[in-house]
Amino acid sequence: MIKKVTLEDIGKKLGVSAVTVSKALKDQKGVSDQLREEIQRTAREMGYSKRSRAHNMRISHTIGIIAAERFLQEHQSFYWVLYQQLAGRIMEKSSTALFEVVSAKEEANDILPRVIEEQRADGLIILGTFSRRYMEFLYYAPERTVPLICLDSEVGLERDDAVIGDNVGGGYVMTNYLLSLGHRRIGYVGTLLTTSSIDDRYLGYVKALLHHGIEVNQEWIIKDRDRVTGRLLKSSELCLPISRKGKKNGKLLEKSSVFGSVENEMQMDRMRTVEISAEKTIVDKRLANEMPLDRLLADEMPTAYFCNCDLTASRLIEALSMRGLRVPQDVSVVGFDNHLPKGISGTDITTYEINAKLMVAKAVSRIFQKMDNPSSPGGVTVIGGNFIERTSAVRVGEPVPYI
Repeated sequence: MIKKVTLEDIGKKLGVSAVTVSKALKDQKGVSDQLREEIQRTAREMGYSKRSRAHNMRISHTIGIIAAERFLQEHQSFYWVLYQQLAGRIMEKSSTALFEVVSAKEEANDILPRVIEEQRADGLIILGTFSRRYMEFLYYAPERTVPLICLDSEVGLERDDAVIGDNVGGGYVMTNYLLSLGHRRIGYVGTLLTTSSIDDRYLGYVKALLHHGIEVNQEWIIKDRDRVTGRLLKSSELCLPISRKGKKNGKLLEKSSVFGSVENEMQMDRMRTVEISAEKTIVDKRLANEMPLDRLLADEMPTAYFCNCDLTASRLIEALSMRGLRVPQDVSVVGFDNHLPKGISGTDITTYEINAKLMVAKAVSRIFQKMDNPSSPGGVTVIGGNFIERTSAVRVGEPVPYI
């Protein structure tokens, strides 16, 4: 039986990759005219023939998947789940997923991923996000000669091509749910300008408050991670606002009783007198590190928090418990994603489930479409999710009316 000539056979003879051979035979960009003619001539001489469309659909491709190191740390496994689903979908198309993690140093110094520099892939998927500068660097790098799309992020460039969850809509749903339970004082937990997902969920939160005539209280916007490294803060590191009065057994107590000692009360007073501007107290970092849970003495406190993800919600619940506050009896908490790593408590958190499987399916379908037709128009595909009610939030009054 005569052995069929493959792309690998042609590439081996000419000293180029099968990906380069494939581009040349499809008249795609990324190959010089001279090399293209040489590859096409060699293919004819070796007896290579294009297969039927049905067979071509089974030709193996290599899809490069690129992710930032900071989003793949311990317990932050949502992107690992997305990657596993991506790899499975790509395998179903008789193709291979090539995963590359970009370190913080590589991102900061504009170092191209090897999968791009060495042209090892037919198409690229950015999983999550990078800094705006690095995203533009990847988009406009002359070394990138293959299609690229984003999954779970968008750049906002003219030729942006992305698949994202409905983060704004989901943030609106979760905040509106708390408003329907009578909560007017609602905090948001998530470090802004870290990812587009966190920002979009915050925008949904703001939109819901706006529609009910409630202003955003900036003192109730709580950071949950380091913006540079992406490291999630521990429960003991969350910098929460605290009340001048606390609750114990249903009775209001003065702040010295809440903190447990006059020494702690004096420490809080020291924190509040470091520097005062017209609008807020700026807390000295040294003192904040001594007592990171305490940020501000306020007359009014949030009765509920919307967290940008379920893992943050879980850590917030632990932080509130350290203060003697129970969820949902004293404070309501809701999350997002419907995802917690194994071994993390929080199965009773009311949340908004991202349809990760559909997002992955759309992303894989889109990158294969772009490989077949690189000039096809781009766009952002938004995938809706599902509200899941559990027991982490309770009613405190009549629904807050729309304005």
